[in-house]
Amino acid sequence: MTIPVLTQLRSQYQKLQSFIDQSYVDKLEGKITEAFWKTKTQEWEAEQVTLQHEMISQEKARGNTLVESTKILELANRAYSLYIQQSPHEQRRLLNVILSNSILKDGTLRLHYKKPFDVLAKRVENEEWLGDQESNLGS
Repeated sequence: MTIPVLTQLRSQYQKLQSFIDQSYVDKLEGKITEAFWKTKTQEWEAEQVTLQHEMISQEKARGNTLVESTKILELANRAYSLYIQQSPHEQRRLLNVILSNSILKDGTLRLHYKKPFDVLAKRVENEEWLGDQESNLGS
């Protein structure tokens, strides 16, 4: 999941902590009974534990996504040189990772990329791969 989800989970966790802290003050001031305070505190702490587990899961998923994204970009960057250096069997394996349902029609090869390589291919076709070239010129 995204960072806003983690922010929301942390916010919920902190809100529960505020409830716990305020209820303790209310208990000390005699506004609520100790039994009520214990019950509510246990409920809120259980919710906090659940939120902690969710935050850990989200952070792990986010870490895995970043690792996968990095690997995909590295592969996309090196795909051509890897392809040239490999045996035909390895070339086929590489193409199977990147391509799906490619068609040879009337002597023209039409490539259909798998996700997320399709997005990268579209950016290259639209000359967006290098970003803002003007900002790189004149350096």
